[in-house]
Amino acid sequence: MPFPIYLAGMRATAGLVTSSEIASIVKTSDQSVTSSTVLVSDTQLQLPVLANASYIFGCYVDYEGAAIGTGDLKHQWAQPATSAIRFTQTYISTAGALGGGVTQLGGDVLTAGTAGAGVLRALVMDGSLVNGATPGNVVFTWAQNTSSATATIVHAQSYLWLLRTA
Repeated sequence: MPFPIYLAGMRATAGLVTSSEIASIVKTSDQSVTSSTVLVSDTQLQLPVLANASYIFGCYVDYEGAAIGTGDLKHQWAQPATSAIRFTQTYISTAGALGGGVTQLGGDVLTAGTAGAGVLRALVMDGSLVNGATPGNVVFTWAQNTSSATATIVHAQSYLWLLRTA
């Protein structure tokens, strides 16, 4: 569906409104990874993108894991082959320092530090996605950065949203 153009006096149809609304998902349950550094698709933090469309997006990941440097969170965006993602993130590094402000690409594999079981951390990302001819899903993928018997958990109430801009 082409990006909607609104004109004075135009009737707002369901299709017109749907093609320009914000798509969003809020996790309703925790997901954990234990003793694995293999990236997995988050079971809920994923949304469809249309062919030849552009979006801005935001993502908040509420997580926890083992002591810093012994588990941590590795993450990457999975996306349609014809899309390009650019974003920045705010996070605690695997050395315990506040990080952010650098432009990242969707294919970059990044890390964020954990601080021990029961200690919540946040990873916040915002950016843009430009998609080509292939529709598909944008998916937050993640794992432990270092294999640990203490689970790394992405908690319920984490969220992802997309707003189509073109």
